[in-house]
Amino acid sequence: MSENPHSREHIKVIMLNASLYIAIQQISGSRRISQKAAILLTITEGAHSLGCLAEDDYKLLMERYTRELESIIAERQIKPESSHIPVVTIEKMKAAAKLKPHIDYSTLSYEQLQTKYDQAHRNNDPIDIQFIVFAARQRGFKLQRGDAI
Repeated sequence: MSENPHSREHIKVIMLNASLYIAIQQISGSRRISQKAAILLTITEGAHSLGCLAEDDYKLLMERYTRELESIIAERQIKPESSHIPVVTIEKMKAAAKLKPHIDYSTLSYEQLQTKYDQAHRNNDPIDIQFIVFAARQRGFKLQRGDAI
């Protein structure tokens, strides 16, 4: 595997032919497990039968992939007495977010962009800074922070 911790080498996309697809559906239905678990269970069984998987790993993986969906769902359900989830209305969310109006930075002059850029730095708003810098670069402007002049 790669030295990169964000590498996705272990993720594989596979195409199942009709026979394998039906087999996975049958395994999923008969064992009451998810399709993903059925695929991984099949791979685990195959690797173990070929002698490529240690016994302790095999037991651990079998335990993981044979858990019924109902037991997994039951574990994840929120119990009303254990926690309270407050009801939030759209009005409350809008008020909390204090939505800013959209500004079309591409129409602003150099001086206006410079002013907005300084304000964004004072407000510590990295998103606005990125939009402003992008608009300035598109038009060939070079902005400087007001305190750096």
